[in-house]
Amino acid sequence: MQVFATDTSRYTQLLTTRRHLEIGGPEPDDAEARSALLFVFDWILSWEIFDAGYPAERYTQYWQSVGPPQLDDGGSPRIAWHIQSFRLETGAGREEEYEMLLQLANIPSWKTGTWGLDFSKALASAETELEHTTLGIFPSIDFLGLLRVRVAVRVDPKDVALVLNRAVDIATERYERRDEDMRAAEAKAAELSESYAAVLQDVGIRGVFGKATVTPELSGTGIRYTVGLAMPSATLSDLNCAATIFSGQGGHLAGTSQQAGKIVFEDFPLEEEALDRLHKAIEGSEEEILRYRNLAVEHEREQQSFTQQIETLLGSAPPGIDSP
Repeated sequence: MQVFATDTSRYTQLLTTRRHLEIGGPEPDDAEARSALLFVFDWILSWEIFDAGYPAERYTQYWQSVGPPQLDDGGSPRIAWHIQSFRLETGAGREEEYEMLLQLANIPSWKTGTWGLDFSKALASAETELEHTTLGIFPSIDFLGLLRVRVAVRVDPKDVALVLNRAVDIATERYERRDEDMRAAEAKAAELSESYAAVLQDVGIRGVFGKATVTPELSGTGIRYTVGLAMPSATLSDLNCAATIFSGQGGHLAGTSQQAGKIVFEDFPLEEEALDRLHKAIEGSEEEILRYRNLAVEHEREQQSFTQQIETLLGSAPPGIDSP
């Protein structure tokens, strides 16, 4: 707060006025109200000036504009050129190394794609394929497509170039396979969504659950599918309650959580015992959530009835008298 407050005395006055109000003190007079409004106006203006100094759109546009160069009218990914090599200082017992900086080019979908995600594995495959497994190449790739590698001083530069070029080709082949796999996974996810929607239609008939979606995600072990069961009008308490009931079923549902208004778990075959667990989780969640909702309505009705009876017996506050 104080970072954007040019006059902390007004803030102190605002806190003092609020503390008095909380214990039944006098209403703010015109001077106190004016001081509070000036403090709020000044604070908001200072924040807007600060916020305007960080043009998020310009930064976003910049980062979207940078990336590896595109050469040869967008040909295959390749090492475009060598930038720099330098010898690393080494300690006792450690083999001397060169660190090279190389520029990659023509990387597909660089901002959102997965090219180079497993470049170390592609490099290992290239070394095995070309029978150069003792080169000791350690790679990293940054957001500009700069490939940084370390190699032992003793290695033949021709072998290094051969392995690195083959590693880029293998990384491209892996990327293309992943791209095809993800397209197939998205089609499968659509089918799975229909299957879970059918389960909700059969079991979730009380309006607690909404749409079922399945999202494919690329992980270190392949593609996994995450199921999300929407709960459109649910409170945080409702979501936590449902997540607890789902995870309490055990089995495939043991890792269930709630995220962004959905009950989330990993896809599993909708067969026999597993399907029965899902049915019980949906039914149990609806029953418990609706029970709490009905109980809240009943408590509200009882409170209103009690209030009406008390005011009939003891009278209600005259107009203009606020509750403490």
